[in-house]
Amino acid sequence: AADAAEIAVASDAAARSEATLGLTFKGGGVSTRRLKRRRRPGAGVLGDGPSGAFPGGRRRQRGVVMIGGGIGVPPLRAIAETMPGYRRDIVFIQRASKVAELILTRELEALDRAGRLIYIPAVGSRKNDPLSADRLLDLVPDLEDREVFICGSAGLATAVVRNLRRAKVRRGRIHTEIFDF
Repeated sequence: AADAAEIAVASDAAARSEATLGLTFKGGGVSTRRLKRRRRPGAGVLGDGPSGAFPGGRRRQRGVVMIGGGIGVPPLRAIAETMPGYRRDIVFIQRASKVAELILTRELEALDRAGRLIYIPAVGSRKNDPLSADRLLDLVPDLEDREVFICGSAGLATAVVRNLRRAKVRRGRIHTEIFDF
């Protein structure tokens, strides 16, 4: 349809019930700004999916690291929110260049306070990579024993996979979902 917009969304557990599904999106791009102007809370939308490569069922290890950046954060947050486990089982790392670029921080901090996961914002430039192999091992000492899910841009995924391999994480434990428009 002429009115269709391609955006990434993830369910909002606080807003959902048996009859509704809450959506969270950032109005940063042309399509999402247009969506924000045209749709108000409570308005109907048409959804298409599911899309993506890694539902939570693909998890093979008790320990999980989720690394998301930008548009990749909402889907990972939704998966983490519904993934069974204890606090130390799920480490959620959000990558951003500036603190102002971090998204869903209230939700992720609430999940951290509730003991559902450990939330770590990783802020810094590409030059001073806050997710270098050494830094990842400092943040998650048992990294090589965990399953790692990465969601974000191609650049983010490439850099993180390279650093995970340098940190001796086996390829079979690394899963990526790339949002590249």
